[in-house]
Amino acid sequence: MKKRFIVVATALACAGVAASVSAFAQASDAAAPARARQAQLGDPYVPPAARKPTAGTQTTGAALHAQVVRKLAQQFGAADTQNTGSITEAQARAAGLGYVANHFRQIDASGSGRVSFSDVQHYMQARSTNQQ
Repeated sequence: MKKRFIVVATALACAGVAASVSAFAQASDAAAPARARQAQLGDPYVPPAARKPTAGTQTTGAALHAQVVRKLAQQFGAADTQNTGSITEAQARAAGLGYVANHFRQIDASGSGRVSFSDVQHYMQARSTNQQ
């Protein structure tokens, strides 16, 4: 009787362990796509060798420049709360456009207190050619 009890208890314990392992494996498989997305987004805790650029993304030359200009244009548009096509130094700071805010006086050559996105682009191009 004791042996039968031990055998049944052992069988139940093994079944419980197998179910736990199976559930853990399923949870790990479900988390794998999330980890892959994090690696693509540049998670700082993912080793550089495991990071993969998203398909179709180029990080050099004209493609990189276009990507930077698009992102800057989006941020500039968000900062332009009055939809005037230009922003003030305070709006630039509030929107997190530190470069624009820190160089605002140089960008605003006319001294109007407002700069347009094309003013920012011209300033950046002038700085780029001066540094080369």
